[in-house]
Order: sequence, then C-alpha cells, then structure tokens
Amino acid sequence: MTANMEISATHLEIKKPLRVQGELNFYNTINQDGEPLKDSKISVSKQGLRVLLIMKAVGIPMTPYEVLNEYAKQFPACLVTSIRRAMTNLTNTVPQLLIKTAEMKMERYGKPNYKWKIA
Repeated sequence: MTANMEISATHLEIKKPLRVQGELNFYNTINQDGEPLKDSKISVSKQGLRVLLIMKAVGIPMTPYEVLNEYAKQFPACLVTSIRRAMTNLTNTVPQLLIKTAEMKMERYGKPNYKWKIA
C-alpha cells in the first residue's frame, strides 16, 4: 500500500453522476433522533465515500483492517466496525460498488479476514 496517499474525488474517475438504490445506512441502534440522527447519517455517508476512494486509489483487494490503516492516514479516527459497515453497505448497493472476494488474510487477533475489491 502507498505511504502518505492523498485521496481525492479525482481518483474515482466518475463519468456520470453516481446513483445507487438505498442509502449507505446508519443503523440507529442507539435510538437517536433529530439533529444527532441527521449528523450520524451524514457521517456514515462520508465514511462510505472515503472507503470507496481508498479502495479505488490503492487498487488492490483489501481487508477492513488494511482500509482502516489507510483511512487513519487521511481522515479522523474511526473504528474497524465502521469500516466493515461501510464495506458491507458498498457491497449491497445497486449498482454494486465493492465485491467481497474469497481471498482471506490473517489479521489482528489471529483471525482471517476477507478482502474486498472495487466492482
């Protein structure tokens, strides 16, 4: 992976506006409402876009921990569970933006993690 990678929207090479069915979900398990809920939904959308930008810029299949390491170089800290949620959401969009591969890598805590790639 690249060191000191700078991520920008130009890495996506978008030729037409991106339209997906559904949204990059914030699962409201903490029962927020009003402005806090709105802010959480915006934050989740930003994380999803950032994950997509990282995956596109790096250009190779990555585990959530690999994405988290790149994310931490450019953006405010977040949890690996947030990265996993973003990757799952991007996998479930229409059109599909990420693909979960069969390839795995041994990661933290001695557990294998799947890799995802750009669709």
